[in-house]
Amino acid sequence: MEPNQFGISLVIREGEVFSAGDAHVEFSIQSISKVFALALVLSNDGDGIWKRVFREPSGNPFNSLVQLESGNGIPRNPFINAGAIVVTDRLLSLTGNAAGAVRELMRRESGNASVDTDHRVAASELGRGHRNASLARFLASNGLGADGTLVLSPAQTKRVNAVMLTCGTYDAAGEFAYRVGLPGKSGVGGGIVAVVPNKCAISVWSPGLGRSGNSVAGVAALDEFTTRTGWSVF
Repeated sequence: MEPNQFGISLVIREGEVFSAGDAHVEFSIQSISKVFALALVLSNDGDGIWKRVFREPSGNPFNSLVQLESGNGIPRNPFINAGAIVVTDRLLSLTGNAAGAVRELMRRESGNASVDTDHRVAASELGRGHRNASLARFLASNGLGADGTLVLSPAQTKRVNAVMLTCGTYDAAGEFAYRVGLPGKSGVGGGIVAVVPNKCAISVWSPGLGRSGNSVAGVAALDEFTTRTGWSVF
């Protein structure tokens, strides 16, 4: 992957899309999928998931075990790996196919039927995801859409945005809020999705990552965007 690639897309509430740069290059969204998994669980099961996962920033790497152990098996938030395992477990119980449910939601909402699972990436994660297996074992031992349909209620949307703002960019959530001022979720594939409530959603992608695993160019672009437009929640 060429580290200097950069793409950005913006979609307004009415559905019109504006794109620039390498916006049509396919890439692995990685942790961004956690937002869609959480949305599906909330949509199908209400707020019950919050009995199994907190909504607090971690301040530690996304795959850390430390706070899980001190929190009696309840993850700090749904966007670190431990929390995502809990969300996925619930989604599997609700749908029988968690990965398929997330994939279909993304296809429907993006209008892009080519959205799919990258089996090479999945195999790599499985082969190297020993810490995720440890998280799963520890947890087990402790116990509006594009077609006009309502995916999340306004109250649920507000709460997902809040968790994205406080927990969505690994242990750099405070810096992201300071610079960008929007709810956002990043992935180590170089993507970031951010939301301007009641206005638009913005996706940026550039594979060069900073120390916290966020796209350096992506954060800089979102910083510049909110500075120029004034579209910040602050």
